[in-house]
Amino acid sequence: MACSEKTPPQYLGEKKAFFDLKSFLEKEIQTGLAAGKSVKKTVTVNGLSETKNMVITDWATELRLFLNADINRPAWQDKYLRKESRLENQDSVFEYYALRDALKVRHLIVQRNAAQTDYSIKILSAEKTAATETQNRTFFR
Repeated sequence: MACSEKTPPQYLGEKKAFFDLKSFLEKEIQTGLAAGKSVKKTVTVNGLSETKNMVITDWATELRLFLNADINRPAWQDKYLRKESRLENQDSVFEYYALRDALKVRHLIVQRNAAQTDYSIKILSAEKTAATETQNRTFFR
């Protein structure tokens, strides 16, 4: 009896296995995401929060954590569990759960309204080394 190796799934053109977070954010940055508008930014460290209203001029730098959380890599196609649901208000929710502890992005949630004009993105990332363990929760709305 011969063993047959399965060929790993490949991307066809621009089709992505998961929500294309990187392309979405790059488009938002190019189209002048909240250009000139004041935004509310909250940072929480060890349970202490600080909120400021500010005008952000460099969105690429500001959204770097989100851009780095893109899970659309051919090698990771089978490394995340995907769950899609629709809320009563017709919003779509896409959730991705890491199936391996070694993956930095542990949980990614994207919620969009029915008109696809309003998005909410939540990312839980974690890293563990022999000396440290960190968890980050990042939100974009």
